[in-house]
Amino acid sequence: MAIEEVISLRVEGDLKRRVDEVARHTGRSKAWVIRKAVDLYLEDIEDIEMSEQRLADPKDNVISSDELISRL
Repeated sequence: MAIEEVISLRVEGDLKRRVDEVARHTGRSKAWVIRKAVDLYLEDIEDIEMSEQRLADPKDNVISSDELISRL
């Protein structure tokens, strides 16, 4: 199992209220909600970065959505 580390942060009241609300509605801890939110955000950022790298690579064959549909 991975060793957990502590990260401390300050958030505005509205964001804290939203975290509290999601935690209450899902029956999860606030820590779980924050970990999940950070994990999903980082996955999105990594996907965007990979997409940008592929679009910048002239050797990567990029096709339009219309072309993709026509190939199906």
